Amino acid sequence: MGYWLDLEWHWVFRWRRDLSVPEIGLLEALLSAVQTTPLLGVVDSWSWRHDSTGTYSVKSAYMVLSAGFVASDLDSLLARVWKSWAPSKVIVLSWQLLQDRVSSRQNLLRRRVIRDPRDSFCAFCGASLESV
Repeated sequence: MGYWLDLEWHWVFRWRRDLSVPEIGLLEALLSAVQTTPLLGVVDSWSWRHDSTGTYSVKSAYMVLSAGFVASDLDSLLARVWKSWAPSKVIVLSWQLLQDRVSSRQNLLRRRVIRDPRDSFCAFCGASLESV
């Protein structure tokens, strides 16, 4: 893969075939990116940069993924729903509506509770999927 020469790493690749012109360009871009990475004299280790301890958890991954969405408006709305003086059943239904968790036939089909797509049509009109 390579060798050290005068405290500098030199890559040596052995390819099974000659590289095409686009592949040579990609290899040059890769090598220039790798050459700018400083090498430290420490043992390699795994670390999750999205957690202060460096430890991976599903919770921290969920937080990273959900941070990319514009959820602040929804979060503040959900907080207001839970703090309201409405009856509990209204609060729960409001939360389900905002989270798309109402057990409509469309949602039940998506979650595979209803297996046959024909059973997911509206019970009243029968023309379209029952949704909220």
